[in-house]
Amino acid sequence: NLKAEDIDERRLQSVGSSPLLEAIERLLGLLDENLMEGFIQSLKSAIKASVGLPSKVTGSKIIVTLVVKHIFISKPYGDQLLKIASSQLKDRNETIAASYAAACGYCCRIASISKISSFGKKLVKLYFESDDVKIRKISGIASESVCKNSGDVFNSVESAFLPLAFIAKHDFDSNVSKYFDKEWSDSTGGSGAIKLYIQEIIGLISDHIKSQDFQVRQVCAKSIVEVSNKINGAQGLGPIADSLFEILLESCKGRSWKGKEEILESLVSLSVNSKVFIFKNSKDPELIDKISNTILVEAKRNNIEYKKHSVKSLGKFINSFHHENENLVNEYIEIMKTFVTDEYFEDSDQDSDLEMVNNADVEVKNNKKFKVDNRKNQVREEERIEFIRNVLSTFYVFDDGEIIKNLYSNELFKFLMDCIIGVFNTHYIKNSWKSKILIGDCVIEVINKFNFADGDSKVVVQLDCLEKLEQVYELMRGECHDQDALQNVLISYIRAMKKLKEFVRFSVAASGEDVVEFQRRVD
Repeated sequence: NLKAEDIDERRLQSVGSSPLLEAIERLLGLLDENLMEGFIQSLKSAIKASVGLPSKVTGSKIIVTLVVKHIFISKPYGDQLLKIASSQLKDRNETIAASYAAACGYCCRIASISKISSFGKKLVKLYFESDDVKIRKISGIASESVCKNSGDVFNSVESAFLPLAFIAKHDFDSNVSKYFDKEWSDSTGGSGAIKLYIQEIIGLISDHIKSQDFQVRQVCAKSIVEVSNKINGAQGLGPIADSLFEILLESCKGRSWKGKEEILESLVSLSVNSKVFIFKNSKDPELIDKISNTILVEAKRNNIEYKKHSVKSLGKFINSFHHENENLVNEYIEIMKTFVTDEYFEDSDQDSDLEMVNNADVEVKNNKKFKVDNRKNQVREEERIEFIRNVLSTFYVFDDGEIIKNLYSNELFKFLMDCIIGVFNTHYIKNSWKSKILIGDCVIEVINKFNFADGDSKVVVQLDCLEKLEQVYELMRGECHDQDALQNVLISYIRAMKKLKEFVRFSVAASGEDVVEFQRRVD
């Protein structure tokens, strides 16, 4: 089970304890100013000509020794040593490349500021223009080494390294992101650093968010989400906010691809956190319309895997911007119906109906019976719960700003109730305690969105909405109020009943008698 990297690691350890290396270090102690120029040229040639791992790694150790133990005679040659070390970052052997990446950090102690800044640009190029995860990792090792080993010099060149560190710490490969994350956390104090380097961060994102490498696009998108969350949306971006919105809108155009949901999520997140900017400070008066249309177009894509994510982003957007385009709610409901009905599970499971594990439950389909895999059932149930929770988070209650309080979308309310009712009216999923708790959570969270604080507020409930609520009430009594139910299911049921009683008490319907009768039954 050995990997090549494990073998190289052991070889690296043997180099460190080699008598030959000890002899070389003693010879280095004999160097003086007169010998240094010729020695640097010989070192450069030897590193370039050497082939094996021991010889290559010894070259990096010599560079580190010169900087650490012979800094006074090495300082005039700092730029040359940095150039020699950085020339080996693309070595095919990862262990060799990593040893020189670490050496680069030491070289920055004695290199000129201009050369260190140029080195920072080289690391940016290595990270963004390589599709090899090893090269991105080497870029992270080198960048973190500069932060850790260059001493006070790093304070003067932070702007060349930290913007990359902020973006690259969102890399999907933990072996890459951990180096940039450590560099960022060791060098900064939170959101203040983001504001300090926001121009450079947005500049890098603008240059690479349309990269041919889709993973780079995802990393840029995740970075925008954090920027938006940490610095109060576009308000903290200043004059570059409009250009960032423009970049995101442009990046959403075109076909769907794996990871594009990160771009869309970053657009939604930035919009939700930037309401004041969008309506008052943006130079583009049509910005909100452009954002709404883009998000709706993405939610209507034909790619089912992408659509699962994009419809959730649409729901998040509706919760914050429902005033701007009421048609979005109806569009959202039509799209979400695709994922919360039996037809979705039937279409997604054409090729695997006959799977069976242990005592699986019977699935009825087109008047035929099949065996359902327990594991598959769990995946289905959790996926459906996730969709219904998105509908729940999309549901909104608002005031008209003057007199009327507790306004809400009747269509969205009825759709949410239908989703809850549909949980226990399916032939494709055997419900566990998770689905039963979901009902109680939905009832509680929906009612919590209404404002009864002043004691005089009322909820005007349409008769058809009240009927849907009654169906949910009956469903809860039948599915959750059971001696055999788990304790957390019963607790959820009791809390939901308490909230439901409160809701009915403050409700007014088309027929007062309907509310009175419903309230009596709940009591």
